[in-house]
Amino acid sequence: MHTSTLFIHALNTCIGCLCAAILGLTAHSVALKDKVEDEIPRDATSIGMSLLFWPGVGGIVDALLFALVCILWHSKRGHRSDRAYRNTALFVAAFIFVRPFVALVYTFVNQGQAHSGSSHLTVEAWACDANEQDLCKSLRAARYLQIPVLVLSVLFLGLVIWQFIFTDRKQRAATGITLQTEERDAEDLKS
Repeated sequence: MHTSTLFIHALNTCIGCLCAAILGLTAHSVALKDKVEDEIPRDATSIGMSLLFWPGVGGIVDALLFALVCILWHSKRGHRSDRAYRNTALFVAAFIFVRPFVALVYTFVNQGQAHSGSSHLTVEAWACDANEQDLCKSLRAARYLQIPVLVLSVLFLGLVIWQFIFTDRKQRAATGITLQTEERDAEDLKS
C-alpha cells in the first residue's frame, strides 16, 4: 500500500471524527435550545443550527462510504468494474469537500447577517447576547469546526485526484510495456 493511500485513509478518518464532533455539538445545542425554548424570540431562525446536522451526519456517512468503496475497489482490482469503483470513490471524495463548503458558507453568512444590526436574528446570536453561554459556545464550536473539516477535505480531494492520475499513468505505462513485449515476442516467433 502506498504512503499516499495511507494518508488518504488517515485524512478520511480525521474528517469523519471531526464530523462526529460537529454532530455531537449540534445535538447538544438542540438539547440546550429545548430547555430555553420559551425565552427565544419567535423571529429567531434556527435554519443555520439545523443545517449543522448536514455536515455532521453526512460527513460520517461519506467517510464510511469512501472506506467501503475503497475496500471493494481494492478487492476487485483488474476487473471491469475497477473504473466504476474509482469514479465512485472520486464522487464521494468530491462530496466530502462540497458538503462542508456549502454549510460553512451558509452558516457564516447567516450568522454575519444576524450581527450586522439587521432584524435578522439567529438562535446563536440570541444565545450569545442573552448570556446563554453553553448554547452559544456549543453552536460556535460546531460552526467553527467546519473550518478544519473544509481544510482537510481540500487536502483529501487533492490527494484522491493525484492518486487517480498517478494510478492511471502507472497502469498505462504497465499496459504499454506489456503490449510492446507481446508485439516483440510475436515478431520473434515470425522470424
